[in-house]
Amino acid sequence: MEKVGSQGNPLKLVPDVSRRLLLEITTGIGVDDDGPVTVFSRMKERKQSFDLYIKNLMRNSALSAIELRLGYLLFDLLDNEFSDAVFLLVENSRYRMSKVGDDGILYLHDKRQVSSGVEILEKQSLLELSQNANIDLDSKSLINSLNRLHSFFYITCTEVSEANTPESRRGYNYEANEVLLSDTAEITHIRLNQRFAKYDLTKKWVGSKNYNYA
Repeated sequence: MEKVGSQGNPLKLVPDVSRRLLLEITTGIGVDDDGPVTVFSRMKERKQSFDLYIKNLMRNSALSAIELRLGYLLFDLLDNEFSDAVFLLVENSRYRMSKVGDDGILYLHDKRQVSSGVEILEKQSLLELSQNANIDLDSKSLINSLNRLHSFFYITCTEVSEANTPESRRGYNYEANEVLLSDTAEITHIRLNQRFAKYDLTKKWVGSKNYNYA
């Protein structure tokens, strides 16, 4: 079997239309049949929104302090293009990048989410980057925090694994199912939801810290 992310077995990214359970619980967005992407498209875009993504993070009382800091770190890394989109969830020393992709390139199944259809595979540990930023996380709590940020739709995570290949996801109903990182995930693709930089949700959060992915 070819490696995940190779030309012959590309990674199928989790689409934006995938269900976001925590977004539904805390805002009601996505509860109806239209889904969150359609609901966002009907909102009025803010004229001045240079810090709106951060405000949408800060006003969500359901996020823990660690989740807020991790969300800000990801925004800083990805929005400012200080980092590529593929991250290790373990220490750099525990993973061989040759396990995925071809010659340092991660191939993607389609270009709807990433226009180039590829990502550079740079060895970078989000666990170590977080710890260097004084965010107290281990691999388990990092995965849990990423799953919550994904479920709130701040980001979209796609675990680089055989579960997320075109063959494995053939006919899969993303709109009815939430696709989260497994508790053994070691490497993931992460993209920001840029809608949070355009649309104001600061007054929509209801918040429930009790709903947790353990």
